[in-house]
Amino acid sequence: MSDLSDNLFSDSLKVFLHFAQHRNLAKTAEAFGVSLSSASRQIRKLEATLKTDLIVAGKRPFTLTPEARHFYSALQEIRHELHNAVDDLKAGSSRAKSLRIGFIESYTQASAEILHETASDFDAVLNVTGTTDRLSDLFEDGEIDAVVTSELPTDINHVMRMTFLREPALVVVPKFLAKSLPPSPNWNNLSFCGLPYIFSYKRSRSGKSLVSFLTTNGITFHSRIEVDNIGTKLGLIARSRGWSLIPVSSLFQNRTLIDNVLLDKLAFFSMPEPAFKRRLMLVAKKDFPRALFRNLSQTLADYTQNTILAWARIRFPAAAEKTEIYHPDLSF
Repeated sequence: MSDLSDNLFSDSLKVFLHFAQHRNLAKTAEAFGVSLSSASRQIRKLEATLKTDLIVAGKRPFTLTPEARHFYSALQEIRHELHNAVDDLKAGSSRAKSLRIGFIESYTQASAEILHETASDFDAVLNVTGTTDRLSDLFEDGEIDAVVTSELPTDINHVMRMTFLREPALVVVPKFLAKSLPPSPNWNNLSFCGLPYIFSYKRSRSGKSLVSFLTTNGITFHSRIEVDNIGTKLGLIARSRGWSLIPVSSLFQNRTLIDNVLLDKLAFFSMPEPAFKRRLMLVAKKDFPRALFRNLSQTLADYTQNTILAWARIRFPAAAEKTEIYHPDLSF
């Protein structure tokens, strides 16, 4: 525990915390270099301040009351948060501030707005975009410290993560095919529509997630194409080369292409049940400043709600209703 964070507690609190941890008043008195009666007075002083009994009266050895146990647990959480805040403060004052962050392709445009909100707080900013695989490699190689992605890096034991979005995908088909499909096509209708399914590259992490979902639910497509770019998917669909499932945020990212070039060549349907939802999250190294992590998480959630979801409510209201946005817990 940081000395500075401990110094933010009164002597009475520090004595109480030590006793509550070790349940031995003599050991606590020895640790603080005071007499047993002096240690006892510090706890009685805290009881007077709180107007609550912390030690069961008349019982030996000294025993915590239920209220004291609850108080101790709460103090431990506060102590931990203070420790993190002190470490963030020290880290921020001991080196030039920098932000090295990566964004999944469907958040490329969003990255500009998010960095606009935060970049002025830093001396240097590195922003990269790419597929989940590229970002994971950069993250694991130490080239970036945080990443907005749909898949966790391989080693999840040394990271913080905050999910800010769970989003459905839409079924996107060539316009001509829509005439032969029911208003709400099921998986069987799509499997036998006569066109191949266009997958994300199956060896990519995001591609594997969807393949796993389809396999688990017994959904198979025998003829398929694999690509690693949403723009390529949309172009192939517009040319009647196949159909695909595309998440809401990816459609938003490509909205100019859709509206200005491809709109009269595409049709959109809600995904059949069982439906797949993609999870997007902010992931950072364990030593990433917690306050910054929380602020970035909040900015991502706000942008998603105020910009992407607002657009989806107009263009794809059914999908917007199924979109879940999570704001960071203030106690994070």
